[in-house]
Amino acid sequence: MTKSIDLSNLPDMIDKEVAEAYIEYRKVTLKKPLTQYGFNSAMKRAMRGLEHGVDPNVVIDECMDSGWQGINVNWVVNKLSKQPQTLPTLEASLEFKPGRLTKDEMLELDKHNLIQKRLTMIRQGLVEQPLQEFIEHCRFLGIEI
Repeated sequence: MTKSIDLSNLPDMIDKEVAEAYIEYRKVTLKKPLTQYGFNSAMKRAMRGLEHGVDPNVVIDECMDSGWQGINVNWVVNKLSKQPQTLPTLEASLEFKPGRLTKDEMLELDKHNLIQKRLTMIRQGLVEQPLQEFIEHCRFLGIEI
């Protein structure tokens, strides 16, 4: 099914099943199979959902549900903001599973991971926010990094 697309560089926050579903959606439903470069680019765009508080998996699912060929976070945020319910956030997308971390523990871990990922994105120039501004914002919120 996903022989030609390498998932080894898939961002941690994107579920393998969602990525495989997107590959299959592009290949079977749209008849527009992805190249490795196209897949990597689409996953990077999905990760930008974090900047809007939207789980990247939700971004991918919404794009497929809407019949869109590509991944566009702005379209997803705009679409979801017009719906009566609130935007699906990382917190809302967490499910409690017995034997695993509690929801509060997962949220704390996600907060730490998101901060680290955001710092990495800033350092790599993937977002335009200055590093010092981000650090000051975290401190203002009481988050030490």
